[in-house]
Amino acid sequence: MTWRFFAILTTLSVALVVNGWLLATEDVEPPKAGAEVVNATAQDPLRMIAYMPSTRLENFLAFGFSEDLAEVAFAQTRRMDDRKGFLEEMVRRDREVLSPVLCPSGSLPQRYAALKVLVQEENGKLVVISGTTMTYAEAQEWYAGSSVREVYEAVELSSTRKADATVMGVGGVLLQRDSDVIEGRAPWGGGMMNVGWSFGDMVERWPSVTGDLIAYFATMHVLTEIANAQGGICD
Repeated sequence: MTWRFFAILTTLSVALVVNGWLLATEDVEPPKAGAEVVNATAQDPLRMIAYMPSTRLENFLAFGFSEDLAEVAFAQTRRMDDRKGFLEEMVRRDREVLSPVLCPSGSLPQRYAALKVLVQEENGKLVVISGTTMTYAEAQEWYAGSSVREVYEAVELSSTRKADATVMGVGGVLLQRDSDVIEGRAPWGGGMMNVGWSFGDMVERWPSVTGDLIAYFATMHVLTEIANAQGGICD
């Protein structure tokens, strides 16, 4: 063996040791498993919708209601119109509480933010406060520990957002099934091609959610109209 052979052998040995050390100390994060990742660049297609009496029906349809249910929600807003003077006064009086949820902002859109004041906890269940009987507005304690933002991001900013994402997302919150929504378990997903997503299945399992959704969206829409009208608290 010549000195040249020993030099090559030494060089190879050093290279193997160095590469082994680098591989052993490299911090490689394993791929994460679980629910579908929210699309960070996705835009909420309903973020800038207009809240006016003339847009009620089309907005209810955009939220994901069927035509029949949208008509029922529209009829409920008409009953609230009989109290519009009182509701306008209430919105002005309770503007400190209502401005952050009814006015456009960089936070949650009104259709989710209003859950903070329009839904209260009674005996461990969430109950909608209807605009047909509402007399004042206050922030509800349950909301502080809720996962409303996570639900919103999971269903509204998903790369596979469904047309009825809003009624399904809010429905999940009202039913206190936030984790099911976020993790995509039926009826908010699951199965091949996400076929487990179904408004019909949600209603079949929890029939009362239909009336709660109608009362919530009707009230949210009317109050948001009042707040954003000319001279309103958002003007």
